[in-house]
Amino acid sequence: MKKINLLSLIGSIVMCGVCALSFNGTASANDIDSIISNENNVSIRRSSYKETRDSSYEAIVSIFAYDGNPSSSSSSFLNFNGHAFITIENLNANSIKAGKMTAYAYETVSLSTWGNKSQHNGLWYNLESYFANKGEYDGRVSLSRYTTSSELETLNSYINSHDSWSAFTNCSSFATGAWNTISSTKLSAGWINTPSNLKGSIKKNSYSINRAIGYNSNVGYYTGDTFNYVNMNSKGILDSEMVNPNSL
Repeated sequence: MKKINLLSLIGSIVMCGVCALSFNGTASANDIDSIISNENNVSIRRSSYKETRDSSYEAIVSIFAYDGNPSSSSSSFLNFNGHAFITIENLNANSIKAGKMTAYAYETVSLSTWGNKSQHNGLWYNLESYFANKGEYDGRVSLSRYTTSSELETLNSYINSHDSWSAFTNCSSFATGAWNTISSTKLSAGWINTPSNLKGSIKKNSYSINRAIGYNSNVGYYTGDTFNYVNMNSKGILDSEMVNPNSL
């Protein structure tokens, strides 16, 4: 039988994200209250956030993984399909920072790295928001947690220093690293980082399926401190690879 160079095979087909190898874990006593473990327990209406949240929280941070399969399916070590990303939902009437972007009152910003968009190889803002509200990522699994202002500063420092993408430090790498920076519920995207491995790690906890993602039309990326807006409805974009919702 013909021998296959596994590393060569993996290197040629992996196209998706992390920051460092992380470890599976369970929530600590200090983390339990700030993790939103079940979508049924928390209304996604911004008004209810104002009425029920602890005033010390600035945002809800969520991590999502989608591998192209139903949420109930098992994860495969060699499944390189799909995408992983985070969202930051502003819980305040005042603006906050989500990476370099300003998130206005009760606004959601999605973030992840991409390697198949010709305009920019690295961190994009609100591509996932656009795609999710077009019906993509059906079956996505997620964890969410309330986040304080100091935790948000820590998260933003991570985000702003990870504007890059490669086959082995891809979207799942970015999302896992971002989450693990602020949460004691540690996740892993696997020895080889993939959305599928991250999905399996998320599902070891009390997770949500198809958590709603607030729509944000401000799609684009930063060059230094300058935001480059991309009109997703222009003909040039609709005829390009930008319409591919996966980070491959």
